[in-house]
Amino acid sequence: MSLDEIHVNGSSISFSCLVSKTDSVEDLFKAMMDKDQQFSLDPERAGFHDCESDGETVRGFFSVVVPFEVERLNDGIMSKFLLKRIETCEFILLKDMTFAFGKSSAQKNLSLVLTMLTNFGVTPVEYEFHNMSQFQDRLSVVKSIVLTNPKTREISKARLAGRIEDYTDYGIVEPKNHEIDSVSGLVDSPLGPLNVNLSSKGNLRISVKKGFVLTVNCLKWIIRLTKDSSRESVQDDSEPTEDEEDEEDEDISEDRLHETIKKAAKTLKKASGRSGMTLITPTDSIKIKDPDEIKHD
Repeated sequence: MSLDEIHVNGSSISFSCLVSKTDSVEDLFKAMMDKDQQFSLDPERAGFHDCESDGETVRGFFSVVVPFEVERLNDGIMSKFLLKRIETCEFILLKDMTFAFGKSSAQKNLSLVLTMLTNFGVTPVEYEFHNMSQFQDRLSVVKSIVLTNPKTREISKARLAGRIEDYTDYGIVEPKNHEIDSVSGLVDSPLGPLNVNLSSKGNLRISVKKGFVLTVNCLKWIIRLTKDSSRESVQDDSEPTEDEEDEEDEDISEDRLHETIKKAAKTLKKASGRSGMTLITPTDSIKIKDPDEIKHD
């Protein structure tokens, strides 16, 4: 299985989006493969196992042994027994972000271990109001939005079936004093239409057909929908080349020059009107000639 592919066994899959940072993915992978960081049953130790890396992405599993109690009836006496189970989560680690899915207890321990290995506080992503609003605006169809108002309001939490703007006249939304808890709807992703649900606490749920294959690039594309409006943030991460920058500078310079000429022409028209003179050359016919084309008498 490719590191970039995620096979969905059910009808949906949920991810925890974690803020992480590492200078070298390869060095972090080597630290994960250390014997002290490997999962073990004897002695019991939470850790990594079945991990792979291609230098830019690390994918693997993190497991932890969790104790739990079970009540049993023996000879009319109720007694408790202490048992243990293994809880596991799968993770995909990138240079600046980590996606985890599986048992929540294993995800919490994964965050602690990654914090220790990277010296960077690995925590769940927390989206602010403008991030969730950007995400809502970029959905093809908004199915529901969960709003949270101040506790002093009669309605402290509301689920809206549509965009926020449709409910401004109902008194449900507290102007400039409310938060968006979650947004769900349909998004036209690179893999086709997907039903997504994103919460402000960094939880992402994607509903698809059974057996659907997600990609890491698609997950990153969905997360970029929460960022500010810009060509780079949603469409393309690549930076413009030097030739493209030069062409843009030339276009901007030429536009500014034409604007300057038009302003000068308007000023001349006003002056000619006051003095009784007639301006023959219109602004649209003014053309900038190359210095080499100018003939000298």
